[in-house]
Amino acid sequence: MDYEKICELLGGEIVEVDEKKGKIKVCKIPRKYYKNDRNCAEMDGKVAKDGSCEIRVDYLGRLLKDNKYS
Repeated sequence: MDYEKICELLGGEIVEVDEKKGKIKVCKIPRKYYKNDRNCAEMDGKVAKDGSCEIRVDYLGRLLKDNKYS
């Protein structure tokens, strides 16, 4: 599955962020591309300090399966 393409369609980019367990890849979507914090949470994401929505790359496949954002 091409996670970069899914992330790009959502208006974001793939970046590495530091987590407690080490670095992970996330799709970082700028604030202007999602409605509110609840919308970010519905996509299994979390709002970063800069206001962007960060969704773990391995969760992007779920969005396609749900057909909610395709």
